Amino acid sequence: MKVLNAALGFYFPSFFMAKINTKNRLDRGLEISEQITLLHEYVHFIDDISTTFGLINFCNTIDTLKVIIKKIYESKEMVCLPLVDSDLSVTHRENIELFSHYYGESKYESLYGNCKVVELVRKDIATKIQRNNFSSYELKINKGGVEEIFYRFGSICLSESLARIIERTFCSIPIEETSLPYDSAGLVVGKLYPSLAANTLNIASLCEVSLMTYNPGETFINSLIEMKKVSFNPASYSDIYNFVNDCFVFDGGLKIEDVYSESFATAVSQASDVFTVKELAHCSKLLIEYFEKARAIRTKSPLLITDLINGASIDQVNSNFLNLFSKVGLPFLYNDDGMCFVDARNESAKVVQFCHAIKAIFDIISSAKASCDMIEVCLKSDIDMKIDRNCHESPWRRSVDGSLCPVGVLWHSWSLDGKELAQRK
Repeated sequence: MKVLNAALGFYFPSFFMAKINTKNRLDRGLEISEQITLLHEYVHFIDDISTTFGLINFCNTIDTLKVIIKKIYESKEMVCLPLVDSDLSVTHRENIELFSHYYGESKYESLYGNCKVVELVRKDIATKIQRNNFSSYELKINKGGVEEIFYRFGSICLSESLARIIERTFCSIPIEETSLPYDSAGLVVGKLYPSLAANTLNIASLCEVSLMTYNPGETFINSLIEMKKVSFNPASYSDIYNFVNDCFVFDGGLKIEDVYSESFATAVSQASDVFTVKELAHCSKLLIEYFEKARAIRTKSPLLITDLINGASIDQVNSNFLNLFSKVGLPFLYNDDGMCFVDARNESAKVVQFCHAIKAIFDIISSAKASCDMIEVCLKSDIDMKIDRNCHESPWRRSVDGSLCPVGVLWHSWSLDGKELAQRK
């Protein structure tokens, strides 16, 4: 098992941050490997801000943050982290389980070595917080012709498969070996409905339209099953979006556009909930602008990511990406030295630091991590930041320091001054 693309870079879902593993500046000429990595992570960023699943995942992350903050605020004693099931409501526990099925295999594991799908195993899931039961799927994988492994198929598989397709198209990279999750979508199509795989754009578009639903893995596989039943033969990759939208109705009789609109509205509300004081309203504004800009494009181009590689030449594909960069902007980009590079048109270093502080606090309170994720960033910041022992051992105590850092400001804004945390033993 290996960390997903971590040798080159990583994207942090729901926090709009990407790390490119290089000491080079990211605002100057990039090496080819760095360009490819940036491209890959940028696809994840667009997933995050413009698909239904990206938006509901953001909402789920903020809900989790709010649940833990409420627990800390209401406690009269030291709070032990991470929280255990008895600390959480039944609804929140079920929501955690629900999203584990939506995600599929662990966010941080990959499988290399010429993988082949031998069988798809369906599991029907019942929960109290969904009106209808749903299904999750496991792939029975033959690895290297010898080893058989079960691999859960979900949103991570589709997001990584879509990014890999974009990456290979842009760079004309040949397929030397198949790996998971990066080739999982293509392997499933090859198993269930091979004729659809004749055009890579078909696989990309089915990944993308599936990510426009609450349970992307189930949508992807059920769509292939229905396509095979009627011998569906798309004249264009855009026909796949129409097929899925016509074929499935979601809870409450909603269609794809409806669930996207609902998720967008909820995400906008959640972005406002994070930064609760008016002095930080500009941070909420930045996140909401990401959602709004992406929605404006997706409304006109329902397959906006797949559309990027629908070009007659690499030059055209390159032009498509540059056009998207100019309209939507970039995620918060970091290099190995902790230097952050932002879109100077509408983002200041201070805004980005507060957005990063949300992730730092989430890591601290959701996993009982002792040190702050922002130490290197603060050391490199243009804004004078004091680094002390609390940054390494108890970052929440920075809220009562004379010099407030972004983590301290947020902790103070949530009225958590004086609250103490401990790692659960």
